[in-house]
Amino acid sequence: MRQDRFGLLGAIVVFLLNTAFAQSGDQSDVGKRASDAMKFEGLRRSEQILELHVHQHVFDDAARLQLGLTQFLVAVENLGRGLYRYGLISGGSEAMFLRMPIPKNENPSEIDCAEFLLLIDRFQSDLMKAEGTLAMVQTDDVKVPLKLADVVFRFGPSHVTGTSLVSVIESLRQGGLNITKDNPEYLMKFDRGDVAWLRSYCHLLSGTVDVYHAYDFTLWFNDVGDRVFPRVRKLGEQNKRRNMMEITLADPTRLHRFRKHLLAVCDLNAETWRHIRAERDDDFEWLPHAKQTDQLGLPLSDAQIDSWLEMIVHLKEILTGDRLIPSAMLKYVVPGSEEGMGLSIAKLLDDPPVNFDWERISNDGINAKYLEPEEGRELLDLMVLFRVGSLFNGPLGIPSAIRMN
Repeated sequence: MRQDRFGLLGAIVVFLLNTAFAQSGDQSDVGKRASDAMKFEGLRRSEQILELHVHQHVFDDAARLQLGLTQFLVAVENLGRGLYRYGLISGGSEAMFLRMPIPKNENPSEIDCAEFLLLIDRFQSDLMKAEGTLAMVQTDDVKVPLKLADVVFRFGPSHVTGTSLVSVIESLRQGGLNITKDNPEYLMKFDRGDVAWLRSYCHLLSGTVDVYHAYDFTLWFNDVGDRVFPRVRKLGEQNKRRNMMEITLADPTRLHRFRKHLLAVCDLNAETWRHIRAERDDDFEWLPHAKQTDQLGLPLSDAQIDSWLEMIVHLKEILTGDRLIPSAMLKYVVPGSEEGMGLSIAKLLDDPPVNFDWERISNDGINAKYLEPEEGRELLDLMVLFRVGSLFNGPLGIPSAIRMN
């Protein structure tokens, strides 16, 4: 009995020590070791150090946050390594995942559509690993410093120059970062709001992967592959459809998964801004509210944040089926749409047709199983989208919106 009491007391002490450690605003010893490893040995070594520590210190949320950040960066690096192996031609396409600044590979491997889909499927697995780690962070005042200048992606072999995270952000920022001169190391301090923000991005990117898998992607890849990869092995040319307005689904269940990922994006956006707007400090913020100092030259106003969150609520109601696409809007796409019957996006994504034949839809209308009476229902309000567009205009509008996710 006495031994049990001491065992319980020891567990309580360990819990309190770990909790206090997790709430510290300064970088811990393990955090410093992981940061040094990231700078001098690479992201994977940093991940190993943090994984071992979190396994042994289950209440250390600061280390868990740093691990989740590192796992996200490792996911990007793994994707980049795969794209380098196949010799991605940066700028060859504006499609998602094909715009990364990858060094030139003089001896690329051959790629086909199936191999490309497998590559981004692995990226999705890596993303959800990071998301799972971040989802376990519970401490509200957790904070982890990260010097962005120390993050270098090693997409190619050791003799190939690495790609810095700063250069990737600069390419999105268009015109270079506007970081103050007293922050040459690009120091950012990630906190509880950023946990939800990064989880949201993991779901957003994972949902995009599901869209790629949902459709028969072969013809598209055969068409654009030569512009983005030097050596493309084309599949299925003999089955090329004559009607290019017909889209065939390869895996309809992926659209249901896509809807679930977007619902998570909506919930995590609300969580992100609930935490960020409650902050009273101003400490090298990655994603600041209107009264905090922005480190990237992309300041946000309360009006922008409010309009964004209004749009997110709207989107969630569309994805749950609580809000319909109105028949008046459908008529612009399908002129014969029935008056007073709105489209349920939730039903469409959860039970999609095997073929999206636009010619047939134009002639016969939208399948009745996706339509619901508009009477007494909330409908899509385009003004909500227009308000966001008007507030995120100008040369910094798109980078700011991308940052919001």
